[in-house]
Amino acid sequence: MGTVTNPNLVRAVRTRAIAGVARTRATERPDVAAQLLAVANFLDTAAAAFETEEPDVIDGVTITNTLPFDASMPLMEAAWLVEETPGTGLPDDFTAYVVDAFKRRAMPAPPMAQFAAAGPDVRAHAVNVLARLTTAHNDLHAARTPEDVTTCLQAALTLHDTYQRIMATLVGEPAAPVGEPAATVVDESTPLDLTDVSAYTVGIIRLAESKGLRPTDGGAHRGVRRIHLNAGGPHGTFGTIQIGQRSGKILRAEVIQGNGGTPRRAKGTNAVRALLTDTRAHSCPDRCTAFSADSCRP
Repeated sequence: MGTVTNPNLVRAVRTRAIAGVARTRATERPDVAAQLLAVANFLDTAAAAFETEEPDVIDGVTITNTLPFDASMPLMEAAWLVEETPGTGLPDDFTAYVVDAFKRRAMPAPPMAQFAAAGPDVRAHAVNVLARLTTAHNDLHAARTPEDVTTCLQAALTLHDTYQRIMATLVGEPAAPVGEPAATVVDESTPLDLTDVSAYTVGIIRLAESKGLRPTDGGAHRGVRRIHLNAGGPHGTFGTIQIGQRSGKILRAEVIQGNGGTPRRAKGTNAVRALLTDTRAHSCPDRCTAFSADSCRP
């Protein structure tokens, strides 16, 4: 297959490559197989959205810094799931390979917190892996065909996994701990049922509604229920609120001011309320042609 230049198709190729890695690892790691398959399914949904929606073109210029909303939400779900599941071997910020596909310096980087405490032999091994990861990232940036992109991503994600395993030996953590059942995916249009949440949680969801964030049920996984937020349009504010299924209490939230925006996160009930209170939600038409949220008008 030849060179792919359509930005949405570039992201689709990368998304399907990562999904393939997740499925392969699911066959190798039974303890986290369900979670890896759920990640792969989220990525398939995102890839399909990339493949079916044309990128925005303004004055003959193809816009590369916006994502279809139907791709953004499953990417976020996949990222949350990886963050919550030790042992997948995927970096927490692996979606940067997709979201920031055109930014050379935005490649995911392994955490370095434990590196300084490692012995000389372990550090030498880790340095070698990091050097190879830099090479893999350079190769990925230069790759032009889907086959080359897939090969480079597979190599990079294998090196991320290797680095994580090296660091895990320092604290005696298992590389792939026991997991829990696969995610239950609920369509975004599912009406909100607030019967099993705390009164304070209801108040925060009502706050999100008052901000125009239109909360909808995003399903549950591993004892955590997700509420999707979406003000609408490619530059619209969107995000997720997470609620404990048993406690009914707010756990954390993430709010992003439109595609390409910087995520703002909060953990704990009071912090989430403060985050939403401080959020000025923005919405725009589905086919908005503005370059950014700043230039967009509802």
